[in-house]
Amino acid sequence: MLLGGLQKNSLIDYPGKISCVLFVSGCNFHCPYCHNPDLASGTVIPPDYLTEDWFFDFLKQRKTFLEGVVISGGEPTLQTDLASFCRKIKKLEYPVKIDTNGSDPRMIAHLLEAEVIDYLAMDIKTDPNGYTPFITGALSPEDILSSIRIIMASRIDYEFRTTYVKPFMDESVLEKILDHTAGRITICMENTHNLPQVFLQTMTSLAQDRGLRFAWDIGYTDILPSDARARMLKFFSDNSRYVKVFHLHDINDTGGHRALGTGRLKVAPYMDIINTIKADVILEIFPEKSLLDSILYINELAPKLKTMP
Repeated sequence: MLLGGLQKNSLIDYPGKISCVLFVSGCNFHCPYCHNPDLASGTVIPPDYLTEDWFFDFLKQRKTFLEGVVISGGEPTLQTDLASFCRKIKKLEYPVKIDTNGSDPRMIAHLLEAEVIDYLAMDIKTDPNGYTPFITGALSPEDILSSIRIIMASRIDYEFRTTYVKPFMDESVLEKILDHTAGRITICMENTHNLPQVFLQTMTSLAQDRGLRFAWDIGYTDILPSDARARMLKFFSDNSRYVKVFHLHDINDTGGHRALGTGRLKVAPYMDIINTIKADVILEIFPEKSLLDSILYINELAPKLKTMP
């Protein structure tokens, strides 16, 4: 396995579980909006200590804390020894989640047949016929479609995700993706204030009629202009029953992560929505003082939030 990095704990990457996230290096896609370009290009230099032996020792030591392992990237299915690596994790009694771009249906089928994974999350970038040349140089649309069918026919938990980024996404593309996934897809909504009103109306209709669900990254709304923030809040208030996940960040007014003790996340504007939806609410804090600050902060917010993983 070509390891690229490790996030030692996460509340958001494996639904319902405290997990670690192991990043592999290298990807066969070149998405222009990639969040991990160094990992994708294979140029990231991992810490010297991050070897396979060290990682498995780490998992043994975290048995009383971690509940799952996520393998992300880069693109995990490019790793030829992925199945055997997952099997070693499973022997330590951890459930395994794979994040994939769905470009290798054969590897996905192999992992499922070997029964070494418990959860699959596939990112669908655009219409399967539109991946070339902007996402990848050479890819058959059938590979993406085959991966979708294999995942949907599996007996494990899975999710499909997409993000609204022009020119890869519009109403017609989203309709096609919904057709392929039977409506089982979540669209990540981090920039609602920039989306055309007609598109927001279309998404409302697709949520009502086709099962589309939204994931909303809330934290950064405090730094938006007031009119953009009001528009964003109204959309999610009107569509609260279709929201799958609320992800709240602890940030400061300039967009940086807020140190505990120097300020507090403004939760109040979202309480009416949070308390009337069935979505998970994930609070992500970035303590810069002490673990005690974190505990006190969580105790302060817990009574206000319906769900606190």
